[in-house]
Amino acid sequence: MALRENWYQTKNEKYDYALAILDKPSKVATPLRYTTDTQIRDKQITSIGYPTAYFDGAQMMFVKGLVVPIYGHWAMFGSKMGAGASGGAWVLDDNVTAVGLNAYVSVSGKEILYSGSPLFDKEFDSLYQYALTLI
Repeated sequence: MALRENWYQTKNEKYDYALAILDKPSKVATPLRYTTDTQIRDKQITSIGYPTAYFDGAQMMFVKGLVVPIYGHWAMFGSKMGAGASGGAWVLDDNVTAVGLNAYVSVSGKEILYSGSPLFDKEFDSLYQYALTLI
C-alpha cells in the first residue's frame, strides 16, 4: 500500500487516495488507467460505488454528471454517492480512465450538495510512480 503522508497526518481531502500493489497479475481484461489532465471541467463523468443510500450498499451504483473545480478539488453536483461509496472511481466515457474518486460529500442539513474528489495531479502521479517501484 502507498499513500501520502499528508493524508494520515492532516486528513486533507486533497490527499484522500491510496494505491495498492497486487502480488499477482490482475485478471481484469481492461485495467483502470488514470489521467492528470485537469481539462475535464464540464465533461461527462461516471461515478461508481456502493453507497448505503441505495440497497444498503449491497449493489454497485453509478451516477453520471459533470465535474467542476471547487476549492482545489473536483465536485460533482447532483450525485448522491455518500456513505459506502468512498474510493469508487470517477471515469471518463471510455469507462477505463479514472479522473477522480468518491472521497467526501458536502452536505447542507441532511441533503448532499455534491460529491467531491481530490485532483489526480502531479502529486498523485508521483505516488503512482513510487508504488510501481514496490513491485
